[in-house]
Amino acid sequence: MKYFDLIREKLSSLWPMWSVIMLVAIWSIYIQDGHINRDGLLYLKQAYLIAEGSWKEGLALYPWPFFSILIAIFHKFTNLHFQVVAHGVDLALFGIAILFYLKTLQLIYNKEKHIIFYGGVILLSFIPIMDDYVGMVLRDHGLWAGCMMGTYFYSKNLKQYSLKNSITWQLGFLFAGLFRPEGLVFVILLPLWNLTQNKTQKLKQLVLDYSLCILAAILALLVILFSNIDLMNVMSSSRLTEFLNRPILFLQQLVKPLPVQTDNEYLSNLFENYSLIITYAVLFSVLIFKWIKGLGVLHGGLFFYSLFAKKKIKNNYQKYIYFFLIVSFILVSINLFNVYVLTNRYWGFHWWWIFILITPVILIIFKDGKVNRFIKKILGITIAFFILNCLIDKNESLEQEVADYLKENALQQVDFQEHQRIKYYVNYSIQDLVKDENNQSSPLYKLYKINNVVNIDQKIIIKNFPETKTKFILTKHAQ
Repeated sequence: MKYFDLIREKLSSLWPMWSVIMLVAIWSIYIQDGHINRDGLLYLKQAYLIAEGSWKEGLALYPWPFFSILIAIFHKFTNLHFQVVAHGVDLALFGIAILFYLKTLQLIYNKEKHIIFYGGVILLSFIPIMDDYVGMVLRDHGLWAGCMMGTYFYSKNLKQYSLKNSITWQLGFLFAGLFRPEGLVFVILLPLWNLTQNKTQKLKQLVLDYSLCILAAILALLVILFSNIDLMNVMSSSRLTEFLNRPILFLQQLVKPLPVQTDNEYLSNLFENYSLIITYAVLFSVLIFKWIKGLGVLHGGLFFYSLFAKKKIKNNYQKYIYFFLIVSFILVSINLFNVYVLTNRYWGFHWWWIFILITPVILIIFKDGKVNRFIKKILGITIAFFILNCLIDKNESLEQEVADYLKENALQQVDFQEHQRIKYYVNYSIQDLVKDENNQSSPLYKLYKINNVVNIDQKIIIKNFPETKTKFILTKHAQ
């Protein structure tokens, strides 16, 4: 335990722990070896178009472009590859998120000497973020940064109300909203939540809490009045309409059954007579399952333990953290009910508030002399295993393997069809993807995904990827 105590002492300060987490994040990006996620490729293409001045074409790809604009700006200044710049932007945003996450822990649990250490350990051992999403090109890092910034200054404002603190927490969540619209919801709801918690609050304070919203509305009105901007066109070409459309769609979905059909008479009667009950049961089951699966055994177990543990570190801030937790949970639920799709990373900003709540739990477990030493050792080994997994778990990409084969064999005139990531991996050229320069009318080679192939002539197949349990096949055609 001597070495553990030494490490804990060294990493119980803000900047040493921040530096360790950042080093792990950099390593996580490095071992991805150029891997690009699908959304990331979309952002790179948009950034390329914006850098080239093709704003209309760029916005047509994705109408919430702030992340892509940042990539384009830094690419112009540095002339580095778009993917390198994107990882740099994400790393900087992740660094901001870590900083304000640790500062929030320091502020809320200021009497606990080692809170920074345990907060860092909780984050480092969380595989979805440290192993998966840190190495991806995602705008979510900006949402995390803004939410943690907003949480810190909001907590500071609770401790000592001031105009500066009020404006800075609003700026934090507005910054989050530049990356994902979910961040803007907190700017709207938090002043109302404050009002419910402090019924003697003066009208002046409510106005100050909405000051940036009011300022933004006034500026927007002035721009509309004194310019020739087509407001309806701007609204329709961006995601601003979603603030009205999504709640309306959500309410509509609440009274619509799942689009499921069956030939089974018994099931058909069930769907007809109990359609809404089945819809709610299925969607809530998916929601809870995805939530538990995303948290995992370690962090999920610590969270549930925190709810029922007799020994807790209580303070006045926790009910506000639970407010963030509940609102973020509802926002993710709305996404599921709207489109019937729920990827793990939608929980990203939600997880950070869970980390804030479970950090004191793990601190108490290791600090409390009454907790069995065997339990502490098992917990410590589990955490170490998860951290180690983040350090050595290199991404295995079949698409990169296909691209490497094409490069090694100098195969050109390939019809990649919809497999744009493979085309990108061949020479890492965004320009080729955007301009589609290699799309010949009669290519010599064609790449197929196995589930899209029907009755293909085996004689023209020259390579299977992989050889067993094939997912892609490469064919050669006569010219």
